[in-house]
Amino acid sequence: MKWIHGFLFSLICASSFAETTSSIDEYFRELALINQFNGVLLVKDADGVILYKAYHGVDLPKWGQIEERSLFHIASVRKLFTQYLVYQGSNNSQLATRPIVQWVKMHGLNPKWTLEMLLQHQSGLPRGEQFDFDQIRYDEAQLKQLIVRQQLLHEPGAEYHYSNFGYLMADIALAELYKKPAIEVYRDKVYQPLGMSATLNAKEAKSHPLRAKGIYQKEEKWIEAEFSEFERFPSGDVFSTASDMMKFLEQIDPAAFSKDGVIEHAGAKRGYRSFVYRNQTGKSVVMLSNLASVPITQVIQDLKQMLAGNRVSIPRLVQRKSIAFQTDIAMQLIGEYRLKVNGQVFKLTCDKEGLILVDISKPGSPKSNSPKPERLFFESRDILYSDPTAMDYLKIKWEGNIAVSFSIFAMGGAEFATERLSIEEGVSCE
Repeated sequence: MKWIHGFLFSLICASSFAETTSSIDEYFRELALINQFNGVLLVKDADGVILYKAYHGVDLPKWGQIEERSLFHIASVRKLFTQYLVYQGSNNSQLATRPIVQWVKMHGLNPKWTLEMLLQHQSGLPRGEQFDFDQIRYDEAQLKQLIVRQQLLHEPGAEYHYSNFGYLMADIALAELYKKPAIEVYRDKVYQPLGMSATLNAKEAKSHPLRAKGIYQKEEKWIEAEFSEFERFPSGDVFSTASDMMKFLEQIDPAAFSKDGVIEHAGAKRGYRSFVYRNQTGKSVVMLSNLASVPITQVIQDLKQMLAGNRVSIPRLVQRKSIAFQTDIAMQLIGEYRLKVNGQVFKLTCDKEGLILVDISKPGSPKSNSPKPERLFFESRDILYSDPTAMDYLKIKWEGNIAVSFSIFAMGGAEFATERLSIEEGVSCE
């Protein structure tokens, strides 16, 4: 199943059962047994290491095997490095609030943008997803042009909207400030000073013998993520190890990152999942995986509960069962929808066998590259699903007795809302 693309991918997720545990090791062993984790977990408290272990999915290909020292793509977790550089590593206390036009010279640059706006997702830039891009690799000059031609969603500073473009623009600004490529800025100002010798950009990691290869599933086959996925933006794709990421966490000044003293960030990119966390008591977690089927949202919630000494449900595969086809609801739902988080467009339609969900974000794509339509089934009058062994599902949004739209639940429980674009005319579900 592939409902959400770009940095979000469909997952086989854990389900709540009566069996519970407070053991982080047991929890991840069970995840690996059902092929929902393949990776490294490092847990520490103020007294030292609690757990440092590599877990292996039981039915995964040999080329996907890893060890404690393996390098994983850390996806959006690398944004913490940018925050460190701006808020903790800079000698200029006013750097974050200075308009970047003071040192970045180019036509079309918004004069209101500051590093703080870019890092706090208040730039007005759209999110920026894979299907928006038209080439495999962008150098910094090309990336600047790509960013400035994006239509702003709101005035800079007016409101919050998560944007990967914003962080990439911050990379460019830092590169021009220090007069060197962004990947060199991070190496010289973050990795080397903090002793993170195993943290590498994509070009350096490509041929590294300990690089973990990203794994995802397509039509019941395990597929290796193409490395070109991680070479698009030089500064945006970083590989690291659990040990290096823990070094970073232990040298962060919480006051520079968080009002409540808690540091956490998760990341997901094709075939990889990552999470780092450090709380006020010094309990710290680094979780790195090269498997797309990690139910990361649920895992994060459970990890924090177990760190607090609480019990959580042991992961088990789900088995959904369908009810009779609800013709009246289906007829209300057919039409086109936009996913609010990234602009992806879906068409929900009917044929003689029932409802079908089609991704139409790339109408001109070759058939071989087009997302496969998903047959949907009713689990209840509120819930639609595609794969009976997956927790991913569509939840119908009602206004009175009218089904008006739906949300997609994926990533182990995260909700992604849609907005309705049109009603499809002349289609029957009977």
